[in-house]
Amino acid sequence: MVEKEISEEGTDICNQMIEIWNKIFLNQKDKAIMSNSRGQKLISLWEGIVEKDMSRWEELCIKVNSSKFLMGEKKAGFKAYFDWVICELTAMKILAGEYGVGDRVPDIEKEREKIREKEIIKFREEN
Repeated sequence: MVEKEISEEGTDICNQMIEIWNKIFLNQKDKAIMSNSRGQKLISLWEGIVEKDMSRWEELCIKVNSSKFLMGEKKAGFKAYFDWVICELTAMKILAGEYGVGDRVPDIEKEREKIREKEIIKFREEN
């Protein structure tokens, strides 16, 4: 099967989606990178279940990051990877709340809490 080229606008959208993923998965050593096959899947998600809404994509990413199972923190040994998540059926299930979504504090929330704690400490030291 020959993959069609992604438009410049499509590439920009895919890069934004990957940037959001990498921001939410900030503690992961393996960062998602763009490829033509990933781009095709991302565009399909973008035009489909994500409904051309970057906040919905971000919601999907946060839901993955909020699941102990998907983050590899369960005894099953499974860990979700980017290419698996961007399959439409998988993404639909995650958005529907499957795979233990919500049983873990997302990394981005942990990071925000660390920043808040540092700001409180700094404020107390200055006052």
